[in-house]
Amino acid sequence: MSDGGEGFLDAWSGSLHEITLPDPWGVPQRVPYRLRALPDGGVAAFVEAASVIGYRPGQQRSSASALEASSAPLGTLLAHLAEQGVRSITCGVGGTATSDGGLGCFDAAGDLSDVQLLAAVDVLLPYRGALDFAPQKGIDASDLDEVARRLTFASHHFATVAHVDVEQVAGAGSGGGVGGALLALGATVDSGFSVVAREHDVGDAAARAAVVITGEGRLDASSLQGKVVGGILAATPAATPVVIVCGSADRRTIRELSDLDRRIVVADCTESFGASAAYNRTRSCVRDLIVETVQQLTG
Repeated sequence: MSDGGEGFLDAWSGSLHEITLPDPWGVPQRVPYRLRALPDGGVAAFVEAASVIGYRPGQQRSSASALEASSAPLGTLLAHLAEQGVRSITCGVGGTATSDGGLGCFDAAGDLSDVQLLAAVDVLLPYRGALDFAPQKGIDASDLDEVARRLTFASHHFATVAHVDVEQVAGAGSGGGVGGALLALGATVDSGFSVVAREHDVGDAAARAAVVITGEGRLDASSLQGKVVGGILAATPAATPVVIVCGSADRRTIRELSDLDRRIVVADCTESFGASAAYNRTRSCVRDLIVETVQQLTG
């Protein structure tokens, strides 16, 4: 599953292609995307913003790097796909390193009026909600005013150039404001989880399951706001146990989940194995914790 962030591209069938583009800091990288033939002979494309303008695995995050990061490479990819004649583009929005309000993406994309564009966003926040996630990208508290200034400038730019007001649209704040940029480019905005869930009939699968297992890197309040965990809980019958495997968990969110009238187990890798093992042996920690938790649930 994916909520529009990392892993979104893997949720779709179609042929895998690559293109060389700069990363958010201008360093050349290979970027994947998928193409799928449509019944009428057209072509649909699927793009993951995190793989284009996200941090690389293990890359150090800092306020300086986050402020320097540009969303322009994503716009360049969208323009390339439009030039190739694709009929539609579904873009997963989440997991970005950028805090430019989506301005770079908007300016680099140009005219996408001939393309049906769908922004599958990981959080359904209004445009200014991008500020709430700036610290996750490495932004220091002292630089939040700069991010707010950028959002103001970009929002005004979208309104002036595209005549679109992105301020109060749910999902516009995703991806550091990239959701707003795609909206200004003509996109329809939807929950990334909902988009993927429809593709894979998740509701039907959850209804037939004895136990449902989902996961999150950091379980916190945002996990319940349009992300995979919140979507899975909504799609799963109340009588079916749900296991949430996470790297770490916010205590307040655990209390919030415990207040729900259903059986939810939070399996915290850091709490069970320690921070070092959870980070360096993630796969084995997750596997062992799932086996242990499911055995406890099923007797």
